[in-house]
Amino acid sequence: MGILLGVEGMMKTAVYAQQLRSLIYNSDATMRILAAARSCSLPNWLVGAGLVRNLVWDHLHEYEQPTPARDVDVAFFDADDLTPERD
Repeated sequence: MGILLGVEGMMKTAVYAQQLRSLIYNSDATMRILAAARSCSLPNWLVGAGLVRNLVWDHLHEYEQPTPARDVDVAFFDADDLTPERD
């Protein structure tokens, strides 16, 4: 992957990643959502991209008020329990 991006591409990727981390850490609402997801103690979990998309969109368009999260998708994978009930 690094060879395809080149040094300049990797540097841009690192800058974008840092900017995204900053947006997330500076959003109280996003941090509360992530804390709630973490409190479920799910293995290998992630939040859906809509949460991040709204955060980035609001920043790029300089919205004064963040777009409220109407719902947040949380997905997880538990290799130790693949039963339909756990799904």
